Amino acid sequence: MVPGSWLPTAAPALVAAAIVALAIVMPAWAAAVVVGVVLLVVAGIAGRVGSKTLRAAVPVSVPKETMEKFRADVQTMVGHARR
Repeated sequence: MVPGSWLPTAAPALVAAAIVALAIVMPAWAAAVVVGVVLLVVAGIAGRVGSKTLRAAVPVSVPKETMEKFRADVQTMVGHARR
């Protein structure tokens, strides 16, 4: 068995269990909405943390030569567009 291969089947089961558990104290549709919102918040936090980690690991720096060539290309295109 591959490590972590159980996750794609366990995650939906846990989400369903959370919805059923909350459905005891509120309507099922409300329980589903609450669990969905919690999942969206968790995904947003994970995305934000991942984004910050990625930015820290790979600094964004554009070489000067690349920017100079890009500016020259833009000027060339602008010159041709005006003709």
